[in-house]
Amino acid sequence: MKVEKVKDSKKKTEGRFLENVRNHPLVECTKLEAGETVASYSQSVKIIFILSGEVEVSVGTSERNRKKLVAWDFFLLPQEEKFLITAQQESEVMKFLISAPKYSVLEYFPFDYFRKLKQEATAEEEEKAEGEKMEVNKKKKHLFTDKYPPKGMQILRADKRLKDFLKFLNATTKDGLTHFFYQDIKVKELYYLLTTYFPEKQLTLFFYPMFNNDLVFAKMVFDNIEHIHSANDLAKIACYTVSGVKTRFKSVFNMSVSRWLDQQKAKKIYYDICNTKRSFKALALKYGFYSNAHLNHFCLRMFGENPSAIRKGIGKTGQYPQ
Repeated sequence: MKVEKVKDSKKKTEGRFLENVRNHPLVECTKLEAGETVASYSQSVKIIFILSGEVEVSVGTSERNRKKLVAWDFFLLPQEEKFLITAQQESEVMKFLISAPKYSVLEYFPFDYFRKLKQEATAEEEEKAEGEKMEVNKKKKHLFTDKYPPKGMQILRADKRLKDFLKFLNATTKDGLTHFFYQDIKVKELYYLLTTYFPEKQLTLFFYPMFNNDLVFAKMVFDNIEHIHSANDLAKIACYTVSGVKTRFKSVFNMSVSRWLDQQKAKKIYYDICNTKRSFKALALKYGFYSNAHLNHFCLRMFGENPSAIRKGIGKTGQYPQ
């Protein structure tokens, strides 16, 4: 009987995991009929490859970001951008999820590496500008800086190695091989292919939309998440005033420090309630609550249910409420 319960519990856990994977695939293939248009708002950073056909892509509102792409062209779709893809003929595209709330470029695409390349490129341009004694206003337009980034969407073209990789991945995806860990490996493999077969400066231009101070700040927060329990802690780590770090945090994460910390704690608590047999007293102690009553109040505020109801119904859906 105990063995059956363990198996049932394992099936439920795997079911919740697989449902999350289906909702947030790391690699996705889409076929478009001639004339078909896909319009959306990007909530994550993606690299999009055109596997066949011809499409017109528009990112944001700038005309510089409206281009026609053919088979084996690829581009970076920044986060929080409106985009439009119109198939000029029957086409197929493959999307790689590079950065999202639960999956980040910071782990697999070494942000520091590309930022270093950008800084070196900036220094090189500054030296060139100084040597030519350019006027200040002209110099600024010439420099490779955050204020004056490369103009327009950067398009790259897959070489033979990358084509072979994409063809194989497309075939296995169509075969139904879409497991999260397999796709996770393929995202890492994509990174190695890009950094091995494409020039550094070309990649720097390609990933330029990700080089901004907000990403640096966000990386610092995630790197120190275990040491941040309040805005005061974050201010000390980031060398900000408390009021300054609150303002900066709100602009980057679109919520207060306290609410974000509550959400991070809530996700861990929800997981423990649904996937462990720890007593609520033990969970209250683990997460710094003075009593079960405080834990109950926190769960009611964050989930609309107390711990007992969540565990009994496995949170109704078995997933952390988004």
